[in-house]
Amino acid sequence: MKAKTVLFRTIPLLVAAGLGFAANSFQAQTAASKVGFVNTDEVFKKHPLGVGIEKIKADATKELAPLSKQINDLQAKGDKMTAKERQDLETAVKTAQPIQQKWRDQVLRATEPMNDSVNKALKDIAVKQGFSIVMERSVAASSGLVVYADEANVDLTDTVIKAVTAK
Repeated sequence: MKAKTVLFRTIPLLVAAGLGFAANSFQAQTAASKVGFVNTDEVFKKHPLGVGIEKIKADATKELAPLSKQINDLQAKGDKMTAKERQDLETAVKTAQPIQQKWRDQVLRATEPMNDSVNKALKDIAVKQGFSIVMERSVAASSGLVVYADEANVDLTDTVIKAVTAK
């Protein structure tokens, strides 16, 4: 019976010690974490490569406009479309799909260097300023992950814009 008594006395001590250790480690992590925010939409708008991407998007819209209008006009008829109009709609959609894909691919190729430069600048700034986490501002706000942030001290948007436009 003596062994059981000792065991029952040590278990609460071990649990208490474990909770104490966990609380200390949680406090240490909280003190070391610094969270920042960035508005990537704003950064991309002001990035030097952003103008080229907007031109690609404008060219895509211009090329696709007639097909989009035709598709929208036919779809607006709904159930009242004739067999010929249904055929025309199907043809217009099939014609538009590869054109849309071509422009999508062009935009992706054009945005890759911009994404790389923004990510590099953001990482460099975060490391220099001691941020361990940087979140997209609109995502953090809309998801409810962040209820309050002192933006004057944690918003990296202007600093990132200066970094990518200085190059």
